[in-house]
Amino acid sequence: SAGDYNIAINTDGYSEVIVGRSFTGAIESSLQWFFVAGLGGLVAIAGVVMLIVGARRRGRMRRAAYTYGPPQGWAPPPTF
Repeated sequence: SAGDYNIAINTDGYSEVIVGRSFTGAIESSLQWFFVAGLGGLVAIAGVVMLIVGARRRGRMRRAAYTYGPPQGWAPPPTF
């Protein structure tokens, strides 16, 4: 987090020092991004499923429009 930090290192010569977050702190801050990515993946899968279902329905309706004759179950009115 933002702020001023004082770091004191006592060594007997030249050493390399790495200053960073703890491993658990890094994991905790990235969990929200994993959650958002998972939610986005679920939304994408739902979109693909709806696209496939819509395409199938449109194709079925188009094929039904090309059938010959009156709809099934239809009969002309009786004549007396």
